[in-house]
Amino acid sequence: LQCQTATGCGACPPCRTALAGSHPDVRVYRPDRAQIPVADVRELVAGAALVPVGGGFQVVLVEDADRLNDHSG
Repeated sequence: LQCQTATGCGACPPCRTALAGSHPDVRVYRPDRAQIPVADVRELVAGAALVPVGGGFQVVLVEDADRLNDHSG
């Protein structure tokens, strides 16, 4: 979603920074509990609503998204 060529080239600056974990518009959430707390989800949603720095998209990757429950989403 951040690629300048829209192909996921892995070579352009947005691809390189996203892969390195330093892109300002890409966040990875790694839960450290059995369930993802509601407060954490609210924080992720608030961050995703911000205007992208690079003009592309705000991207939030949620690892182990199966830990979300009815109260989280």
